[in-house]
Amino acid sequence: MADGTSPTLSPKEAIALGMQYFFELMECQPTSRVLLEGLSLDGTKGNWVVTFGFDSERSVPVRSSPLLSQLGALAASLQTPGVEIVREFRSVHLSSEDGKFVKMEHA
Repeated sequence: MADGTSPTLSPKEAIALGMQYFFELMECQPTSRVLLEGLSLDGTKGNWVVTFGFDSERSVPVRSSPLLSQLGALAASLQTPGVEIVREFRSVHLSSEDGKFVKMEHA
């Protein structure tokens, strides 16, 4: 932190609170495979930044590999479905002093 003091909120507490806020704010948006992706302490602002990754309901087309297209019939049996699930990321910012919510943003 800017004044050289240690945060009151421990990293484990920051992760637990960040996850709680994440699920509260995202409850109307379907998410699956939520994973902790990162944790950092912004010493200048005195905030924990807890980043989560999750699978959304969105998908994007997957292009066929040029190598598979050259293999003909074998390629047809090896190809996977033509869509890929989009992975998204959100960062939850919390006060390192009292755990109060500051903001959530795309990461």
